[in-house]
Amino acid sequence: KAQSSSSKQQWTETAKRLSERRGQLEEQLVVWEEVESGREEVMGWVGGVLQRLQATDPHRHDTAATRSSLAKYTTEVANMEDSYESLCNRIRTLQELNENQPIESLQELQTSLDAQFAEAAKLADSLDVKVTEFEKQKADVEAGVDETDSWLKTMREKLNAIDDLNGSDEELVDRLKQAKSTYQELESHGPEIEALQTRIAEITSQYKCGELAPVAKDVAMLKTKYE
Repeated sequence: KAQSSSSKQQWTETAKRLSERRGQLEEQLVVWEEVESGREEVMGWVGGVLQRLQATDPHRHDTAATRSSLAKYTTEVANMEDSYESLCNRIRTLQELNENQPIESLQELQTSLDAQFAEAAKLADSLDVKVTEFEKQKADVEAGVDETDSWLKTMREKLNAIDDLNGSDEELVDRLKQAKSTYQELESHGPEIEALQTRIAEITSQYKCGELAPVAKDVAMLKTKYE
């Protein structure tokens, strides 16, 4: 009878341990499924972002496309970082359920995702610097074009004002002096227009995009007006 009671107790304890182990395995399975779902979401996003940012080069694309890619990244990255943190928490939970033993495949996953998030941030920062510099150079050239155009209009008004052969000798002499002074001023601005054309060519060559084509056309028109 004592032996029977002992066997029954052993069986009860064994059944209890098996039940607990089953519960642990079922819990691990649930967490594994959550980890897999989070992995697919985060890896899919960061992989797509890297591909998009790597393909976006302000030296070859217009700034609008670059800004669009950066805006999309900036809008989404905070939420994805939260999703990644949630994934890391599930991984920690899984390791705790695994008697605090590290799971090599999940460690490798975290290492890979850490590197990809860091690379995406670095690429985004680099693109922002490049496109900001291009926008600054473009704005400087456009300001130069506007300034030169305004100056040419002023010169035209001056020339129109003195293009008059009527009046006294004194008035005619005064107009002649003004004409010489105006033409000297015109000649002094010739190199500035040439410099604008050179700068546009340099920027276009550096960034290999067509965004400055309208500005180049404006400068060509200015040169025609000047000549």
